[in-house]
Amino acid sequence: MNFDFEKKSLFVGIAAGFSVAILVLALVFLVFKNQQLSTTNQNLSKQLEMKKITDIPIKKAVVEDIKAVEETTHVYEEFPKHDEVNTEETQKTTEVVTAEPAIVVDENAPMYVKNKQPITIDPNKKLIAIIIDDVGVHVKNSKYSAEKLPKEMTFSYLPYGRATQELIKQETAKTREALLHLPTEPISSIDPGPDALYAKMTTKQIQDVTNKNLEQVAPYIVGANNHMGSKFTASFEGMKPVLEIMDKNKLFFIDSFTTAKTKVKEARDAVAPNLPLLTRNIFLDHKRTNEFITSQLAKTEKIADKKGYAIAIGHPHKITTDVLIKWADSLDKSKYQLVPITAMLDLNKVK
Repeated sequence: MNFDFEKKSLFVGIAAGFSVAILVLALVFLVFKNQQLSTTNQNLSKQLEMKKITDIPIKKAVVEDIKAVEETTHVYEEFPKHDEVNTEETQKTTEVVTAEPAIVVDENAPMYVKNKQPITIDPNKKLIAIIIDDVGVHVKNSKYSAEKLPKEMTFSYLPYGRATQELIKQETAKTREALLHLPTEPISSIDPGPDALYAKMTTKQIQDVTNKNLEQVAPYIVGANNHMGSKFTASFEGMKPVLEIMDKNKLFFIDSFTTAKTKVKEARDAVAPNLPLLTRNIFLDHKRTNEFITSQLAKTEKIADKKGYAIAIGHPHKITTDVLIKWADSLDKSKYQLVPITAMLDLNKVK
């Protein structure tokens, strides 16, 4: 009887041991699988994040009816992505430009005098200034535009562009004028990029962010214009500290005019009445076709016929650059002259 009891106890012990061993093995297996899943999830997260950066879908432009605004038929909210294969990832640069500006006149002169590029104006021709926005973000396209476009076309650099530091030094040395393309909040959900200005910011925040952006390009620029900004430039209180800083730094400002509700002029009049202010007349490439860009250039010429001058804005899309090259080549025999943006200040085409 005792033998049977001991035998049963032995079997029970062995069974219990096997059960514990199986349980331990199961736990080890679960821990191992959990680690595998965690690693897989991390890899997937990284892949998805990179996809967000390099494959951002192009969102529709914000177009408002602004018939009350003379000569301007569309309000254009700039796209965050450029047309070209192998779009590079946008990375913020933290390097601050320290080199000397291209031209130094008087130490106390405004930057739009120090850094202006000399040009002889033909009194018999209508003047056209073309600004290329978003320079520095798409490296390949920006370098193509820099290589191919006439030096009279002004480049406006996004402060966080990968190629901004390299190109602004290179191009101002070649006597091309430069602007800060100041990132500002749009009405749409499109991200204007790092260190953008938002209408909800305090005055101190706006001042700090504006100064931070200026530090990236300050030695070279003649002025600034807004990147996107259909919401921010409609804020009177938001624009006031921006224009005060422009005035303090002896720069001028160009309203890219991305909204009919812009308060840029009202803010300028309130806080910096002597600050030179220009307004763009037309966008060239919110539709990226040869035919459309060519037609916009024809409209630009008509504006110049009526006003004596026109200010147009394009972007470093390859198709825009190619159309502009052909157009610029035709100007010698035309009644139009391509000029840097400061020529508009010299002619007092300010608001």
